[in-house]
Amino acid sequence: MLSKRKKIFILTGMFVLLAATAVINYVIAQADEPGAVEPTGSVFSMYRAERLSKRSEDILYLQSIVATEGEELAEARITAVADIDKINNRTELEFEIEQILKAKGYDDVVVLLGSLSENINVIYTSEAAEVLPQDAAIIYTALYEIAEVPPEMVFLLPLYSA
Repeated sequence: MLSKRKKIFILTGMFVLLAATAVINYVIAQADEPGAVEPTGSVFSMYRAERLSKRSEDILYLQSIVATEGEELAEARITAVADIDKINNRTELEFEIEQILKAKGYDDVVVLLGSLSENINVIYTSEAAEVLPQDAAIIYTALYEIAEVPPEMVFLLPLYSA
């Protein structure tokens, strides 16, 4: 018989997977409509959906570790809870930065926080093949205001869209 706590973790994991499936389904439906999503937009949307799905899988795995019983796994459970917290914090910060940059006029943008370093990669559509000074100023300023990240830790990657 499963304990109440295990049932909650299992149901939470199933809900996260259901939400990821709904997002992927929505993105695919949008891509099938003619003229609904530009080619570069679908790249960004698909990346976000894939990132959400992967992180949901990671959280589900970590939740299964937390749900295991036994004194010998106490340290593993503590580590798993800390890892879940890190994943959630990273996801929230990426989302917040993406939303701020969208508000500043970057419709297609993906923010990648390094899991092993404090570097931040910002991929965005641009009318030029290289980083324009005005783009750099806007993005660096936004990242510094939100996360206090110095410009030397931010890598801008424009995707040229003619």
